[in-house]
Amino acid sequence: MIDELFCSKCGKLKRKCKCKKEGIRKENIKLLKKINKDKGKISEDLKILFDTDDRISFYKVFEPYNPEPTVEIDEKLPIMLQKALIDRGITKLYPFQQKAIELTRQGKNVVITAPTGFGKTEAFTIPVLESIFENGRAMIIYPTKALAKDQERKIKYYANSIGLATIRFDGDSNPIERNAVFSGKADIILSNPDMIDYHLRNSPIFRRILKNLRFLVVDELHSYNGLFGSNLYFLFERLQRLTDQDLQIACASATISNSEEFAESLFDKKFFKVNGDHRKGILHFIMRYTPNIYSTIKDIVKSIPSKKTLIFGNSYKSVETISWVLNREGVTSKVHKAGLPNQIREEVEAEFRKGKLKVVISTPTLELGVDIGDVEAVISELVNYSHFLQRVGRAGRNGQESIGILLLRKDDAISTYYKSKPEDYFKFENSSYIERRNEEIMKYQILSMCMEKPLSINELKEEWANAIDWLLENKLISVSLMSSTSTHQSKELSKVGNRDIIQNVEPRKNPHQNQRYVFYTPNAFAKDFIKNFSMRGIGESVKMVVNQDIVGERSLPIALKELFPGSIILHNGKRFRSLLLDLEKKEAILEEFRHGSQITEPLYNSTPVITSVLEWKDFSVYCALEISMTVYGYIEKDIYSQKKANATYFEPITYTFPTKGFVFSAPFPPPINDTVADEEYYAGSFHALEHVLIESSNALTGGGSNQIGGISTPRGDIFIYDATIGGSGLSKLLFNRFYKAVEVSGEVLRNCDCGRIDGCPGCTYSYQCGNNNQPLNKLGAIEIIKTIIKGNKRKIEPEKYDNEQKFKYYA
Repeated sequence: MIDELFCSKCGKLKRKCKCKKEGIRKENIKLLKKINKDKGKISEDLKILFDTDDRISFYKVFEPYNPEPTVEIDEKLPIMLQKALIDRGITKLYPFQQKAIELTRQGKNVVITAPTGFGKTEAFTIPVLESIFENGRAMIIYPTKALAKDQERKIKYYANSIGLATIRFDGDSNPIERNAVFSGKADIILSNPDMIDYHLRNSPIFRRILKNLRFLVVDELHSYNGLFGSNLYFLFERLQRLTDQDLQIACASATISNSEEFAESLFDKKFFKVNGDHRKGILHFIMRYTPNIYSTIKDIVKSIPSKKTLIFGNSYKSVETISWVLNREGVTSKVHKAGLPNQIREEVEAEFRKGKLKVVISTPTLELGVDIGDVEAVISELVNYSHFLQRVGRAGRNGQESIGILLLRKDDAISTYYKSKPEDYFKFENSSYIERRNEEIMKYQILSMCMEKPLSINELKEEWANAIDWLLENKLISVSLMSSTSTHQSKELSKVGNRDIIQNVEPRKNPHQNQRYVFYTPNAFAKDFIKNFSMRGIGESVKMVVNQDIVGERSLPIALKELFPGSIILHNGKRFRSLLLDLEKKEAILEEFRHGSQITEPLYNSTPVITSVLEWKDFSVYCALEISMTVYGYIEKDIYSQKKANATYFEPITYTFPTKGFVFSAPFPPPINDTVADEEYYAGSFHALEHVLIESSNALTGGGSNQIGGISTPRGDIFIYDATIGGSGLSKLLFNRFYKAVEVSGEVLRNCDCGRIDGCPGCTYSYQCGNNNQPLNKLGAIEIIKTIIKGNKRKIEPEKYDNEQKFKYYA
């Protein structure tokens, strides 16, 4: 027994022994030399990155691939446009650019996928200019103002060459630019969904100039996942209603596996995919497996101080934590994220571009096509390979050698999976997703349609039924008679539900027959209601208040898990403690908290109610849900050591929200090794399966596990739901890939060698768990997976959850 405490090599206590770490370092250096044996001299920067206690799980050098364009400029282009291309140094086109031009000329809708920096802008700009040269107007939609501003000069240059006017139309536009748009002088309008949404609803003159809109371009298509995409789906419908002909569409995107399917889902049109596969410079791709990403990022950045480095975090919380750790360690860095004032984001971009700032930590905001300079290294939390390529595409844009480091967390199930099977990282596809039946979004969007132009009964869709009913009941809209020869009649039809409206529609026998329309009803409630709407999210936000000043805000339901009383959070480089969370006032009172290095994790539980079943599949159902989330305490955790302190409890706080998700009934696992199969065994088995399904979803959904919630019951019913109000479509993606998710989960559990019945952070534990990872049973979860893979099923009974069930739930 005593011998087990000491290292057999050096004789020291194992907790003080460095033999294992030295072995890892030697293996890392050996891997570096093996992969680079034919590459000549290895740079000192690479040697430093491999000389680490963290295990380098995978290393590959990606060589340049099809770096140069090969197709002669099309002679069909207007002479002046050909000259404009040549003047910008473009003497040839890439094959994907020429194919996009040809398909667009044929009137096709195209979706263009290619790595960043290879001319997707030219691929859609050239045919758009051709399309509207003689008549019509085009609109190019960017997800952010910054990206539109970045592309403005290039597109203006091309448009001006053939006498067309391009105007950027957003919150930063000056009066001259806005007047040019409203007066109809803009042939091409560069804008964003937020600006278009606002002016469609509030500017009759803007609606009029869209009558001759012919062409719509949506850049960075992959950024319209979830709620943002659901809103874009309706925004397009609103635009189409105001034009006098069918819009032709071009989309540009980073590489996603379902680009055609996603575009068709967003726009209800047939699309043709055009793909470009290219790389300019050498990329050193490194997978690094670490027990603590914050310490590792600190070590990496300090080891390559001369390199311009961009760090990507997957969440607001991780980005703030990385920034806090780096600045505390003396590394000057700044954060770039949504929610910061535009001026601050532009300052960060400018300092980084000019080299005044060497390190920037960003949420996905800098994944987009903004040219941010000669970046040499990119460090990223785990995301899907296609997603990572988008991030690492920020480096090496000028063809310089670059480094891309993907961090695998020891306390993450799918990271553990990739540690043992790194080649599988390149197999899983990155898919985009939306939920078109988000009824919360429908309420705002249908109301907006009615404000812009009364909705004919013939325009209504069956899936809008509940939203229409709600709008009618709350007197935000009304249904009235109107004929083609008369104005709106005031005769309102009371108590008319949408289902009744749709079922009672009869085709008009002549154009003068009276027709029913849905009208906007102006009142105080309607105005307040629409004020809460945002294209990027819905629902309420909690304001963060420090000394009576608002320093930020967080959307519900995430605010409940971050701003509960006693929580320690990081915001804009500072640590705060929450003193009070008032859900009625929608505010959290905070104080600055400089002591220590702790952050908090909430203790909470969630209870589901199924409000309607939307789709059946085998032994699972996709449904509309109401989730009641209750936070009742928290635990503190050290940022560096990850060591957890004792739990603190307080008066429970509950928030209920609608969403979408699926539920399935897992088979009961057989007893293990003749042990007694008691309630804790079953509860732990189902709870562990729920955890690993969600964590493993990163491989199948492109890294969305932090946007998915889960609930398990002792009876084996497991809920997986979108952690956003109304639903985002992410859980639907997992619902459609359920058996693959089960297979990946089985691999994760079997490949983890922790030897623990309850598992460990590398297999069954979840950092999102509201029950402090109790109870869990890894062995039972493995048995359930074996049973499912064999084809054994349990019938689901969704009607059980028409009301809240009174038994223990595990989140």
